[in-house]
Amino acid sequence: MDPLTGLQVTIAGLLGLAGAGKLARPLPAALALAKLGLPVAPWVVRTLGTSELALAAGALGAPGGMAARTVWAAVAVAYACFAVVGAAMWRSGQVVSCGCFGGATSPPGAVHVAVSAAGAAIAGRGAALAGAGPLQLLGAPPPGDPAAVVGAVFAGGVLALGAVYVLLVGLPPLTAELRAAVEVRKGGR
Repeated sequence: MDPLTGLQVTIAGLLGLAGAGKLARPLPAALALAKLGLPVAPWVVRTLGTSELALAAGALGAPGGMAARTVWAAVAVAYACFAVVGAAMWRSGQVVSCGCFGGATSPPGAVHVAVSAAGAAIAGRGAALAGAGPLQLLGAPPPGDPAAVVGAVFAGGVLALGAVYVLLVGLPPLTAELRAAVEVRKGGR
């Protein structure tokens, strides 16, 4: 089993969460793209969300071989695009939330771009190795890897998914509040 299997679970899960968010609430992503001069209708964002969900499901369940190579390559391209668009949003300074997760506020910044770039690299590795998807490994662990190890790697990937989501969605508002509190305190001296 590839040592990065847990991280593949993480990036596929993150892609699925983003897809579900865009399906449920496409307007934030449409508004963010419009601020970059890329006006798109909400149905386009929903289509993107549907594609993200399909890629996530395919990446998690790919049987290996050419199917895995193809789906992980597509996930790598998607994450590379997210990194480029996220960097453009960050540099513009006009986008408060990228709309990646629908209604959840996720301001573009260095962490956002780094997570997307890392997702592209991890997915690229998945495409190069063309191994079975993480869900396939749960059903039929590779020789030499006990089911408990595969389960632990999968669980670790899910836990990392939660941590990355909090990093992208929960940390930026907290950081902004802390900065505001510091500024208020400085002004009161």
